[in-house]
Amino acid sequence: MRATTTILLLVLTAGLAWFVLRFDAASRPVAGVSTRLIDFKNTEADAIEISGKDQKITLQRRGEYWWITSPVEDRANPLLTTILLESLKSFESIESLKQDDLDKEDWKRSGLNGTSTKITLRQGGKNIAICRIGGHTPIENTIYLAISKNNSVDNIHVVQLPKPGVTQNPDVVLPDILGVLQTPAASWRDPALLRLKADSVRRLIFSAGTGIIEFKRAANEPWELVKPLQTRASDERVNAVLAALLHFEAKPIAKVSEAATPGSAALPGMKVSIEAENLEKPVEVALAAAADPAGEIQATATDRPGTFLLPAKAGNIWKLQPNDLRDPRLARIPGEELAAIRIKSIANPEIILNKQGETWMLTRFGKNEPANPERVLSFINEMNAALVREFSADVANNLDPFGLQQPFLEVEWRVKEKSTLLKFGQGKDNGVFCQYDHEPFIYRINPLLLGTLPTDSLKWTALNILSVSTLTVKRIILTEGATPPVNLLYDAELATWSGALAGKDITVQIDRSKANSLLNRLSNFSAETWVSDRTAGYEALKNPSLTIQILAADPLRPEAAPRPRLLSFAPTAPGRLTASFYGQLDDNPDIFLISRETYRELVMPVMKQAQ
Repeated sequence: MRATTTILLLVLTAGLAWFVLRFDAASRPVAGVSTRLIDFKNTEADAIEISGKDQKITLQRRGEYWWITSPVEDRANPLLTTILLESLKSFESIESLKQDDLDKEDWKRSGLNGTSTKITLRQGGKNIAICRIGGHTPIENTIYLAISKNNSVDNIHVVQLPKPGVTQNPDVVLPDILGVLQTPAASWRDPALLRLKADSVRRLIFSAGTGIIEFKRAANEPWELVKPLQTRASDERVNAVLAALLHFEAKPIAKVSEAATPGSAALPGMKVSIEAENLEKPVEVALAAAADPAGEIQATATDRPGTFLLPAKAGNIWKLQPNDLRDPRLARIPGEELAAIRIKSIANPEIILNKQGETWMLTRFGKNEPANPERVLSFINEMNAALVREFSADVANNLDPFGLQQPFLEVEWRVKEKSTLLKFGQGKDNGVFCQYDHEPFIYRINPLLLGTLPTDSLKWTALNILSVSTLTVKRIILTEGATPPVNLLYDAELATWSGALAGKDITVQIDRSKANSLLNRLSNFSAETWVSDRTAGYEALKNPSLTIQILAADPLRPEAAPRPRLLSFAPTAPGRLTASFYGQLDDNPDIFLISRETYRELVMPVMKQAQ
């Protein structure tokens, strides 16, 4: 090869390399710069014009919703408008072309020769973007798209259609944009009669004939029934009715059918008024039932033009009754904010509980002692779960039929500074009835609720019977029936055991693991429950089947002599291994119960098994 040829090849190679590097650098996206062909924010566009071969649709943003202004005047389908905007933003070029790059047949197939759909986005009357969307290219799942200036066809691109679900907005699943653009104008109308956010609704009024049902609520508060009664409403049921209203599918009709006019139906016309945040005035909905009970319901709404047909199930609105939408729960007690409980009955002294810090305290025999936190939690849960069996009376001039002239039970609770008093009476048919103080309503409830409201203060007492530090225990004496007592001595510093049985040293026979388990079990000993009728317990404990004496020092007074505590146990039926056992600490007048399993743990031998 001649030298001149070699030099020429080197020059061409260098030039080609320079071109490739330059083209590659130019084609790579710059960091931080969008590669989207149509780059805008949804909130920037306030007008959209869609011009196709057979139809032209114009849209205008009003507040947070889009409206069709041509060929009809109506609120637009928010899903279609969102799909359109998200699709436009998703387009990225995988190949750029010029019209000269396409032969006559390719140009015709591109759909950009007059059959394309032109989309114009505007803001404040100025164009944000103009594009023409053509047909599918030979490459799978791609279309032709031209970015236009005025009416010209410039900057032709092959763009990949987004896969279903792949959008910048996770709430939008994109179908084929060509299918959306071919949607007839009528389908661009909002399919829902109302377009409001349920959480923003503050007042809801149903009126038909002379009847009216009205509800209201403040932000983040439950619904209240205002008319015809003033009482608590059922949040779940009112929200369900509201959700149905907001999701009824509405079909626009061109001509109002005479068969659907209010005068031709057995039911009077229904009006629904909805007040919501950020609305200058309520939205009024007028409903007219058809003569056929299974027929569609005619509807109009003041926030959009036109007349619509709702499905026949919308007729259920006429069936709404105040009692159906009242709160079926007897009480709403916020457990975290509950500060005090008072229970007054005709059978026992008054029970008073107060929350001090995180601890519930019970006033009993003039002294404050820890209350049973599980009992308090059960009270809250059972009261909140209790349902009204019957709304017995809304105004009761005579309380005697309900036993509320002289209630047998009063339950009062205080949340922050507000106290609520609920009275219980036994009335007709031995039913149990309730009435809140200063309210006229009377409710019938399930009598089983009374079982969760014990009137004996003992039932509210903490179940912790004995609590000592294992470091202060000196001695444990176990006596089962008539057998000799087992005397166990404990050295807390060395964590060692020694002992005697019937005058003999049994130190080497003590199973250290079992002795430690017994010590841990007794150091924080709790009962299953307290016994209200103590008579049988006193009688059984005259001959205990097991006694356990614990000698422990007072950690706050180490110089004082250790104080012995005596636990006594007896079966609930003499001479049998019953399911429960009576128990008593020292000469405390209160009797408690422990389970058979707990009793077995206490009598388990602490001696090593003979080999």
